[in-house]
Amino acid sequence: MAAGEERRRQAVLARISRVRRHLNLEVLARAAVGPVWVSITAFVIWRIFVQRGLIIVAMVFGLIAALVTWWLARARGVSQERASVIADRQAQAGGLLLTRLELPVGEWELGLNQSLRDFPLPDIDVKRPLAFIGLAVCFLVSGMLVPQPRSVTAPPNAAAATRVEELTEKLEAIAKEEPLDATAQEELQRLQDELADNSFDTADWEAADALEAQIDKQAAEASRELERAESAAKNLEQALAQANSGESQQRERDELEKALMELSDGNASDGEQAMQQALGQNGQQGEQGENGQQGENGQQGESGQQGENGKEGQTVSRARTEKKVSRARTVSRARTEKKVRTDSRARTARASLEKGRRGPT
Repeated sequence: MAAGEERRRQAVLARISRVRRHLNLEVLARAAVGPVWVSITAFVIWRIFVQRGLIIVAMVFGLIAALVTWWLARARGVSQERASVIADRQAQAGGLLLTRLELPVGEWELGLNQSLRDFPLPDIDVKRPLAFIGLAVCFLVSGMLVPQPRSVTAPPNAAAATRVEELTEKLEAIAKEEPLDATAQEELQRLQDELADNSFDTADWEAADALEAQIDKQAAEASRELERAESAAKNLEQALAQANSGESQQRERDELEKALMELSDGNASDGEQAMQQALGQNGQQGEQGENGQQGENGQQGESGQQGENGKEGQTVSRARTEKKVSRARTVSRARTEKKVRTDSRARTARASLEKGRRGPT
């Protein structure tokens, strides 16, 4: 008995819910007019002036319109109680439908059920809101058919372009000294793309500052490496110069000793002894020459003049020897300087080659 009573009650509530849904359809249509027009107008304006991200923008505007429509329809919707009153009025039940919701079954239930089965749904006005929505759709179609302007872009950012150009020059300068960081290259490429799209904003300025700091740090490291390499090359050059200087002095002494050995009779063991022998030999030759001159002139009695002539001959002989020694030294020094210049050129070429090998690495 109770189960049958509950089924009959649910049947009555189902008819009331049908009336409520019918009335809420009009409420929903009226609530959708404003959001639909606003979203379509905003999308058309976006398409004409912005021209980017049309699909995403259309989805966002459509979602916003749906949420606003749902909220308005929920706030303006017909309640269950109001739908019951309208259903009782449409069925001309005279309040029996409302009584049936409050009281159990009575003698009047049969007539009430007959009235609820045959009563018409209330009239609603959906043509007007649907017409407005149709006009909005026509406006959307016409807006989509309008050709987009070709050059609706903002003026380029000159400051951003200058900054990106400076970063590019710095990165190219570093690339000549050492390999570039892939992260820095990607960040610079991203900034160039943002500049090309004319969307260089505050975040991109901060990224440019960070990239510049990274490039400056890398440049400082490269400069320190170059200074260390130059210092090492300078130390190596000084060491080679000192070694070559010692070798040149030794070669000069050897050349001088060789020249003195040639001037001596060949029996000297070192340069000093050879020089003494050369000086003594030349002195003796001077004395013999002067004595021979004395014998020819028949002036043997003038011994004082003979001594003076002997000394003069010895002086002349020594001067000749010193001139030969000086000439030997000059020749030896010229040969040494020529060899030093040759060694210096070879050392410079070797240093340039080593620096060129270190540069690409």
